[in-house]
Amino acid sequence: MAKITKSQLKGIVKECLVEILSEGISASEDNPLNESRKRKKDALRRKAEEDRLSEHRRKLETRVSDTVATVTDDPIMQAILSDTAKTTLQEQTANETPAGKNLAGPNPLAGHGSVGAGINLDSIFESPSQNWADLAFTETKS
Repeated sequence: MAKITKSQLKGIVKECLVEILSEGISASEDNPLNESRKRKKDALRRKAEEDRLSEHRRKLETRVSDTVATVTDDPIMQAILSDTAKTTLQEQTANETPAGKNLAGPNPLAGHGSVGAGINLDSIFESPSQNWADLAFTETKS
């Protein structure tokens, strides 16, 4: 029988202890009681987020209706402006990065440094003077 040194025996015991502890930790994570607590926490977190969003929507509705009422007395225009503020304006705001730059690039129609609606028209208007010159001065053969 081969002899084992003290340091080798310590190494084996350490490996066994680590394995026992890791099995115990994974078993406690799979515990149904912990899963129930986690589900409750998730449900509470979800409910809190829903409440926050509901409050945000209510405040947005109030701000939009107050602002639109001061802009015009025409009910049709109020409906149009209100719908735009609640939908299109929110989408445009969501597409802006924190630095104020648009995710799709700057809008060339809006001027330099301003944020557009997420449309990059640079490829459409490349060298327009050359395009017009080609159209205007090319001779067509009949």
